[in-house]
Amino acid sequence: TPEALPALIHPKNVEMFTLHHVFTKHELHSRYDILLENYSKTINIEALTMIDMVNKLIIPAVLDYENELAELIINKKSASTEIVTSLEENLLHKLAKLSECLGKRLEYLSEQTIAVREIKDSLELAKAYREKICLAMSELRLIVDELEMLVSSKHWKIPTYAEILNSVN
Repeated sequence: TPEALPALIHPKNVEMFTLHHVFTKHELHSRYDILLENYSKTINIEALTMIDMVNKLIIPAVLDYENELAELIINKKSASTEIVTSLEENLLHKLAKLSECLGKRLEYLSEQTIAVREIKDSLELAKAYREKICLAMSELRLIVDELEMLVSSKHWKIPTYAEILNSVN
């Protein structure tokens, strides 16, 4: 969108639209500004929603599951020193690594979302949302997707992709 919209106000296109009485030059520029603003606002809302969902749903689910695994490991080891807990320990270790990465990527997305607000030019703002915010969201999403595959469904409150597909009638 940020790359395509400037074509709307390119002089040859403005000339064509005005020549055929489709739009006036002022209408094209207004449309251009509105479309850029809508793009930036939409990405901003999506980023804020993602931050909120990760904070309120993903992190608590991951922490609850990590805690459950840790308690299971402790209980097994206290029952008998001969019980092997390598599966649980490896899963807990993997979750801990992903949790750390989740925190860093969430922080980065939050920082970028605040930083782009300083940009005043609407085209530059839209480009920043595409280049910085969308990228940060994609990187965070990769971690969330990986966690979704590991965290017990008992703790995961968000419908999974499979659940959504199977719920369609």
